[in-house]
Amino acid sequence: MKEKRIPLLPRHKIYLPAFGYGDDEKFARVFRDTWPRLPLHVRRVLLKHWRETKLHPDLRAPAIEVLPDWSRPAGRKFNNVYGMYADDGLHEIRFWAPAVDLMPDEQLSALIAHELAHVYARAARLWFTDRSQVNEDEEEKETAS
Repeated sequence: MKEKRIPLLPRHKIYLPAFGYGDDEKFARVFRDTWPRLPLHVRRVLLKHWRETKLHPDLRAPAIEVLPDWSRPAGRKFNNVYGMYADDGLHEIRFWAPAVDLMPDEQLSALIAHELAHVYARAARLWFTDRSQVNEDEEEKETAS
């Protein structure tokens, strides 16, 4: 039996697998409403990043999923995490099904945009390679004021 997929960005062949753990139709509708509100430059960077990702021939980036739970890396605890971006080569963007179901559309839209901002930061190479860079930047700001 073929997996049911709900179009998120059908022009770009990006779909949500409808696992049924949450309100997949609601998530897809809010995702489609959120996407055009992102700046055009950001959308282009995200699409280019996903297009250029080399995966197994049967897989496509990104893997956007609404799940009841997800595995946690050893030693990491997630409290009150409603969405996450896993830069593990598959570009998985996961959303916690119970939160998706309970959140008003505006709040869910903000969560989707937040997770897409993580993808953008990675794609645009905005991540700090060393955590000390963040502290140095904060100290420079404090010194300048």
